[in-house]
Amino acid sequence: MPIVAVGDKRYELSEVLASDRLDALFSDAWTGSRVWNASIFLSKHLLRLHDERQFITTALQSVIELGSGCGLIGLVARDVGAAHVVVTDQAEIVDLLSANVAQNTTASSGTGNVHAAEFTWGSPTFRSLWIDNTPFDYILVSDCTYSEHRVQLKGCMYTVGINPIYGVDSWRNLARSIRDLGSSTTVRWVP
Repeated sequence: MPIVAVGDKRYELSEVLASDRLDALFSDAWTGSRVWNASIFLSKHLLRLHDERQFITTALQSVIELGSGCGLIGLVARDVGAAHVVVTDQAEIVDLLSANVAQNTTASSGTGNVHAAEFTWGSPTFRSLWIDNTPFDYILVSDCTYSEHRVQLKGCMYTVGINPIYGVDSWRNLARSIRDLGSSTTVRWVP
């Protein structure tokens, strides 16, 4: 189980899927069962922004993370003061995500709550994720369209962008979700 340090906090994040969720290994959903460098980078960046009073600046702010994987970014958002955090991913990953939230919720955790939920980008059910029927204050996305599909060309490996994890319309659906889940005042980070 990897231990990831962000500031003075340590997070134990399982990358092991439950035996009844091995279907993720046969699709690109397995990528949610790994702590990626991009999530570590964004987590540290959010901590720095919080220290500079540019992230979670007032009480009761809400955060949603799309394509949360192991949940690091959402846990960091909670620990710097977010009142409500929703971490989302595909169905195959939600159990792992929930387990990581439980593993990293202790007496020394932030006072906000973190809820793991299944969410398909572009889904018209996005309002069901809102807290008290209110759009999110922050929308976070980190390295969510990675794909292992590659082709061999003259001895080199090239990534093919035609088979992204969430289907061929993944970018469009992700953009729609980023738009729909927030409001005109929502801060959106999509590195």
